[in-house]
Amino acid sequence: MVHGDQVAVASTQGQVALINASTGQDVWRLNLNTPIQAGVSGDGQRFAVITQTNEVVAIEAGKVVWRYALSAVSLTPPLVAGGRVFVLSADRTVTALDGASGQKIWAQQRTG
Repeated sequence: MVHGDQVAVASTQGQVALINASTGQDVWRLNLNTPIQAGVSGDGQRFAVITQTNEVVAIEAGKVVWRYALSAVSLTPPLVAGGRVFVLSADRTVTALDGASGQKIWAQQRTG
């Protein structure tokens, strides 16, 4: 994920990093100590990933700010935009979470 002069990357082993694209140096690097299921997304300030235990993890300035347990598997990266984190689950539910607190704002499920 690219935002301005910064690139956010994540590994399946649980490493998340924000890298300065001009210098190649880390802005920050964090080990979540849990495998990542779906890659990183962010808005330049807040970033989010989904772990293999179906947990959304929000990160700011290289620190975990909140975690949210999903009720179903999510295989796509979350979308971080407008102060919110949006997640699409395999059960066709879109969940909107408050970016600052991780509280669920709403969820909508489409029938299969």
